Amino acid sequence: EDAKEVKDLLGRVEVVILDELDELLPKQKFTGRKLARYQDPGMWPAEGLLKRLMRNNDRESLQLVAASATAYLSSRLRLEQVMQRDKLKRFPVPLPRLDPQRSTAAVLQAAAAARAAQGDRGDEGDGDSEVGRRIPGRSSYRALPAGIQHYTWKVPLSGSHAAAVAAALDILRPESALIFVCPNAGESVKGVVKDLTTAGWSNVDTLSRALFPDSRSTNPGKKASQVKGEAKGWRSANRLVELRDATKRGYSQEGDFYREAPIFVSAEESVRGLHLDAVEVVFILGLPKTSSSYAHMAGRTG
Repeated sequence: EDAKEVKDLLGRVEVVILDELDELLPKQKFTGRKLARYQDPGMWPAEGLLKRLMRNNDRESLQLVAASATAYLSSRLRLEQVMQRDKLKRFPVPLPRLDPQRSTAAVLQAAAAARAAQGDRGDEGDGDSEVGRRIPGRSSYRALPAGIQHYTWKVPLSGSHAAAVAAALDILRPESALIFVCPNAGESVKGVVKDLTTAGWSNVDTLSRALFPDSRSTNPGKKASQVKGEAKGWRSANRLVELRDATKRGYSQEGDFYREAPIFVSAEESVRGLHLDAVEVVFILGLPKTSSSYAHMAGRTG
C-alpha cells in the first residue's frame, strides 16, 4: 500500500552514500530472511534498494559515493553490476576510484572533470586516466596512514592484557588512546576498564557508555532515560563532539598528569565508522577476526 510513497521518495534522492561498502555488499550471497518485496533471494538489502533506486530515480544529477577502508574488488564489482542496470547511463563503469592517500579537494575536482570529459567523448578513452582507470584486483588498497607504526607483544599466560596495556601506557604516555577487545582475548570491555582504573588511570571509560549515556544497556541498574526520539539522537551526536574535543585536549602538561589521558575501551565489532580526532595509540587485545578488522581498528589513529 505504500508503493507510491516509496517510489516518490526514491525519485527525490539526490545523493546515495554507501558507508562501509564491503559490509553492505559483501562477496558471499545473502542467506538471511527476505525483508522486502524488492529483495530477491540471495540479494543483500542494500543491493535490492539500489536496483529499485535505479528504476525510480530519473535525476541526471544523481550522485553515488561508496567508501570503506577495505573496499575489496568483489564489493566494487557487485556495485558496478548494479550500476550497469541504470537505463540513463549516469555512472561510468568501471567506477572512478580515489586513492585515500590523495583524496584532496583537487583530486575530487579532477575526478568530476574526468567524468565529464568521459561523457563528452563516449567510450574513446584509452583508460589511462589516473582517476578513472581500474585497479587490478591483486593490488594493495592503501587505507592505513603510512606513518602508523605497528607493534606486537606477547602477554604471559599468568598475566592479563589490561596489565600489559597499563605498562605500555606508562611508557608511551599518549595524549589519548583507544583499546579494542577482540572476542578471543578472554577479557571483557568492562573488565579492562576496571583493571586500568585500579592501576591508576582515572579517565578510562567504555566507548558505548561515553557515546550513548541514555542507553539502559550501558547503564545497568539505572532507570530509563527520559530523553526520547530525536532529542536522544542529538544528545549522542553532541557526546561524539565532546569525545573528539577530549582526545584533542589530552591531559594537562603541567605536572605529572599523564594518567588522566582520555582512554576509551570498546569491542572489536564497534570499530566501523568510528572517528575520533588526535588518537595517538590504538591497542588491540587478542587477535582480530580478519585482516579487514585489523585495518579498521589500526586506522583509528594516524
